[in-house]
Amino acid sequence: KKQQQGPVAAWYGALFRWLNEAWGKEVAAFKRGEGEGAASSQGDFGLKTLAALFSKLIGLTRSSSSSPKVFLKPILREASVFLGTLLKHIDALGDSHEVKEVMKELQRGTKIIHIICSECKTENPALASKVPALKRTVERFVWKCRLLFYRDDTFTMGNLKHKDLRGQVVLSQLPLNVASMDCDSVAVDDGKSQESMLLDNSLPLSFEL
Repeated sequence: KKQQQGPVAAWYGALFRWLNEAWGKEVAAFKRGEGEGAASSQGDFGLKTLAALFSKLIGLTRSSSSSPKVFLKPILREASVFLGTLLKHIDALGDSHEVKEVMKELQRGTKIIHIICSECKTENPALASKVPALKRTVERFVWKCRLLFYRDDTFTMGNLKHKDLRGQVVLSQLPLNVASMDCDSVAVDDGKSQESMLLDNSLPLSFEL
């Protein structure tokens, strides 16, 4: 079984590294006004397409027949790079519809990353040391989403049930508090309090904007 998992882990890590490289180029192109639909002889993927691939790669921890543990090490390493690239340039990308769609797409993956961080801390001590850095990066991403969407009717707040990588509800844990852009949820209408919280410079470092 380990022999079967080896090639899967190598393929997964290589694909994630390729994704990070393509993502960095696409973010830079978008900043220059060349991305999202701009024609290229070499072919641009577009931010939303790469964001969807990111979420699908993270989602393999749930849908693949391979053990979820195969994917954990590459995720802990490469997901931080992917999200870090976005956070580094997010202020320059603006708040266009395209950018909001990208943020919504990425949220599908970051929800699962929350679960991965929890499981690695309790079930995989060898990887636990890599969890804090990724968790801080995800928290910064969530706060950037809140800042971007707090005036938008599509932005809602909600609690997700805490599930493991197999989709089973973990009853011994409190629900994860996350930002949700699900339009079917109940919207938060306290815009002023949300804005003051988001712009509060006294927030912990892990929530730094």
